[in-house]
Amino acid sequence: MLSYLSSPQVLCALSLLTGLFFLFNIWMSIRTKKQNQTLIKTLEEKNKEIASQKAMVEEKNRAILSSIEYAKNIQEAILTSESYLKSIIDDFFIFYKPRDIIGGDFYWGYKTQENDIIIAVADCTGHGVPGALMSMIGNALLNEIVIENGITSPALIAEQLRAGIINSFKHSDVEEKNTTHDGMDISLIKLNLSTRLLSYTAANQPLYVISNNTIIKTKVNDFSISSLNLELKHFEEHEVQLKKSDCIFLSTDGFQDQFGGEKGKKFKLEPFRKLLLKLSKLNSEEQKRTLDTTLKNWVSSQTPQHPQIDDICILGIRV
Repeated sequence: MLSYLSSPQVLCALSLLTGLFFLFNIWMSIRTKKQNQTLIKTLEEKNKEIASQKAMVEEKNRAILSSIEYAKNIQEAILTSESYLKSIIDDFFIFYKPRDIIGGDFYWGYKTQENDIIIAVADCTGHGVPGALMSMIGNALLNEIVIENGITSPALIAEQLRAGIINSFKHSDVEEKNTTHDGMDISLIKLNLSTRLLSYTAANQPLYVISNNTIIKTKVNDFSISSLNLELKHFEEHEVQLKKSDCIFLSTDGFQDQFGGEKGKKFKLEPFRKLLLKLSKLNSEEQKRTLDTTLKNWVSSQTPQHPQIDDICILGIRV
């Protein structure tokens, strides 16, 4: 048996098989290497393509962000400046925090020759760019209605503002696509600085008057200023005789609707009213600082902190 296994023919056969196996391994190694090189080349090409697409997206994002930042400058230029408000109101503050870089909340003010100040705080449909565009329409219409046309009655201003917004959306293409009530909730006041008589109209957005540490109940029209001409109800106008050191707060609903706290719930209206009562005892700088601190503490009560869900605009006046 051993002599048979050690015969020259068997040894030759084994050598041949060993050589073939060795050559097969070399061939498989070369083939695998080529496949790996092809795969690596394909992956490198894909990575280059992904990197190129990522660079394009980043460049587009930078361009969009740059445009929005520029739009912020435009919106801030259109908003009534704080320097002008300081020239017509002795004691006031503005707490203005868009959810995005630009937003749909806005404030507006003007002093008439009759020593009346007209103030508006509005919450437009939408956030970001759509809301900001609507706020610019609102600003332009208020300039036209009050400054150019001399209308100072809050109810008539609201009527004219609604007419202007409806007219802005009367183009057929917009009207057909418009399925939402594009427009705004708004609080409009006229305050005579000599007599301290306050006239106001509130369109689906209350205002808060605090006198002797008590919030005076104000009346609110339960409908917005809308672009949809479904039912033209008349806005009601009301009057309140104020005393020295009384406070007026005009606010959108962004603060009270903000989620936060240990349970992650909305801030809600009643705690917001209590906060305003607290603010009425402070000076304007302390009022603004307290609002900012309260909001920061509210949203950061949990980790991660709650994102801002809406634009916030609060304007306070002490008479």
